[in-house]
Amino acid sequence: MRGPAGALTLIAALALGSAVVVTRLGFAALSPEAFAALRLLLAAAFFAPVVWARRAHLPRDRQRQLLLIALGVLNTAAPVIGVTLSLVFISSSVLSLIFTLMPVATGVIAHFTLQHEPLTRTKLLGLGVAAAGTGLLLLSGDTGLGEEPADWRGYAFGFGGMLAASLGAVIMRRYMQTVDTWVLAGGQHLAAALPAFAFGLAFGELNLHTLSALGWLQLLYVIAMNSVVSFIAILVLNQRFGATFSTIPSYLVPLVTAVLGAWLLGEVITVPMVLGGALIIAGVVMFNRAAA
Repeated sequence: MRGPAGALTLIAALALGSAVVVTRLGFAALSPEAFAALRLLLAAAFFAPVVWARRAHLPRDRQRQLLLIALGVLNTAAPVIGVTLSLVFISSSVLSLIFTLMPVATGVIAHFTLQHEPLTRTKLLGLGVAAAGTGLLLLSGDTGLGEEPADWRGYAFGFGGMLAASLGAVIMRRYMQTVDTWVLAGGQHLAAALPAFAFGLAFGELNLHTLSALGWLQLLYVIAMNSVVSFIAILVLNQRFGATFSTIPSYLVPLVTAVLGAWLLGEVITVPMVLGGALIIAGVVMFNRAAA
């Protein structure tokens, strides 16, 4: 894969993978709960003028207005909080492997909720291979954090965030395809602001005056990479090169997080992680090719 498609794929993978690693680095400056809440609040502040500029494209019917609010909780707040909390207990690489399963989870949900989204034999085979890799990863108990004992909460938060995002993707595919892209992205972040603020007050300390310059840079970097750079890169890949191309960055993110996590955080890569990850990625590739 060469040219613009290759460059955009690499940009998206680097942005997503590095954002996961920097999130774990940010725990030195903020509690995970506060980091998640501030990340969502600052992203909402960024998107507020965008939504205002595009207000003429806001949905007019009540159903899609309510769905946009619901997606803010389901597709934005829940995954961000799940990702952030999971990184307390598992490494960046393990989390990335969990989120690599998102196309498969989305396809399974779509099979039961959307027309023309059947689970073919090839899809089921891909699902089985990915499930085998997931089972190997879970049974090994590897966290990617060296001698740290396995804690089910890391996997629970990671899978919970991934499944919430998968369900959100199906809802968008069914009801929100005609909504302006920037309104859809910005509206979700604005809708996520209130639950993020409540979450931060309930479980973390939102003391901005104690946040160092490095902490601010880490927060802003994660927001820029997740909400702007990777979003635009994947959007362009989807529009110019097709849906299949837009999923390729997710296969490269575990490699990015493995390298950066080992370098910056001292995370470790084990044989079960490599074998489980290979099965997961192979299964997802098979599933996506059948869906193409």
